[in-house]
Amino acid sequence: MQKNIVSKISKKINRLQKHYFLNYRDLKIQWIHKIEQPVILISQIERSGGTLLSQLFDGHPQVYAHPWEFMWDVPPKHMGMWPNLLNNDETIDFKKVLEFKEKFWITRYVNLGFYQKNLKELKKNPNAPKYPFIYDIHLQERIYNKLIKEEKITNQRQVLNCYLTSFFNAWIDYQNIYTPNKKIVTGFTPRVVMNTENLERFFKDYPDGYLLTSIRHPASWYSSVFKRGYL
Repeated sequence: MQKNIVSKISKKINRLQKHYFLNYRDLKIQWIHKIEQPVILISQIERSGGTLLSQLFDGHPQVYAHPWEFMWDVPPKHMGMWPNLLNNDETIDFKKVLEFKEKFWITRYVNLGFYQKNLKELKKNPNAPKYPFIYDIHLQERIYNKLIKEEKITNQRQVLNCYLTSFFNAWIDYQNIYTPNKKIVTGFTPRVVMNTENLERFFKDYPDGYLLTSIRHPASWYSSVFKRGYL
């Protein structure tokens, strides 16, 4: 008898939770802030301060500051490439932009519930700074697919706009989303600057964009990459 009562209560709670989340996503999707601003791409050789430079934009009221590396259409071992979403027949593959990025970092931090750049350091020092990262992957997919269907897509820039819109709107505790008068999106990807073809693709997508590169002292850079085992 008691088990039946507990089972009924549990099922009712599950139904209420499902109803709540469905309504929450339906409401959220009505308040989409479209992101079509140009991008400031921060890119340089590894271990040259790009991550720090990108983090200096965090919290700026006129900036959508991406918290991690842009890895559109790029598996982790090939990081440092600007995406090419065109198929051989010149059609655009809308799914490519989602494939590797989610697998490599969004899912990891969603499961943790917080962001911390160096997780190994966190194991050594549990008191190291952590930052909340509450993100709804399913909401992102809904927003992205909705925008792709609604927009008349003719170029890769529009696809990236749809992705950035879905990304920032699905980042639930991104407190800067409703601040007006945004001017720019900032993001970091190492090594793009080292390849002419990558740069050409970036400026084709963002002719109104900017490239920002930091240069580290060679002796300090060599010491850093040597310790990391890059050489």
